[in-house]
Amino acid sequence: MYNYLFYKSYQLAKRSKNFEDAPVLGGIWAVIPCFMFNIFTLMFLIDAFFQSDLSHSIGILKYYKYILAVVLVLSLLFYYRHKNRWKKIISKYETKEAQGRIKIHPIIVLVIAYVLSSAMLMLSGMYKNGDLF
Repeated sequence: MYNYLFYKSYQLAKRSKNFEDAPVLGGIWAVIPCFMFNIFTLMFLIDAFFQSDLSHSIGILKYYKYILAVVLVLSLLFYYRHKNRWKKIISKYETKEAQGRIKIHPIIVLVIAYVLSSAMLMLSGMYKNGDLF
């Protein structure tokens, strides 16, 4: 899912011509928020299932939010730049898109990914607080 999201955000960044010098940054700008939504969803579900108190840990993390953001961006950059993985991902999805007849606009894919991720985050937060059932 993240690789396809990377590919679609790369396509969108290529159209805007803002990331000509750093194409990997053009791809990860849309992956990071979706990845963070999913991490928070998992944290809420773990907190709800095991009835642990992760809120204290999350409270500690707010003091280091800038450091964690830089670590996240650098780790995603390392992941996609390692052995030119980003080029392999792009060529893989370009060949798949060339074979298929249906081409989906990148904005539609990004909106669907964000809506689904934020809906899962909202549902997991409601479940954690006991508002869902």
